[in-house]
Amino acid sequence: MMKLEIYFDYLCEYCEMGWRHWRELLPGYPLITPVWRPCEAHPRASEPYYGRHSDLAIQGMLLLQEQGGDVAAYNDLIFQAAWHGGKNIEDPALLAHYGAMCGVSEPVFYEAVRGGRYQAALEAANHHAWGRLGVPAVPSYLAENGRRLDARLGIGVPKAQFKQFLEELSRTNGT
Repeated sequence: MMKLEIYFDYLCEYCEMGWRHWRELLPGYPLITPVWRPCEAHPRASEPYYGRHSDLAIQGMLLLQEQGGDVAAYNDLIFQAAWHGGKNIEDPALLAHYGAMCGVSEPVFYEAVRGGRYQAALEAANHHAWGRLGVPAVPSYLAENGRRLDARLGIGVPKAQFKQFLEELSRTNGT
């Protein structure tokens, strides 16, 4: 098994596209395990950015990771809501409903997200991605063997390029 860290933001259109690519290609790479590393492309702290924010949805994902919930199902729900469902992923009640569908009780999920229980973890994730790793754009992929594939601003990571990256990882690591 090889771990592949995936740096993403729910409100990044290229990350949503990358999510669809990942879900489509995943069955062909059963020995590659995703490690979801959310980070905000536009943190609230970087005001004046007046668009939508993903901080609460990311905090919900961090809670699910900690509690052993179904992160893949949550990611499906959040990307669908944000990009195709016209729903507000800044609504703690909506997030709690999705969290309950993925393994954490609605009241626990709601209180954790509304109360900012994972705010420090989110800030650490942002610093790790943008500061420590120097991710230029999301999505960005980092394999445990050090191989990396970064998105390019305004382009993301095309499906063919992502598939080639997965193929190279499989060949170099016998997965």
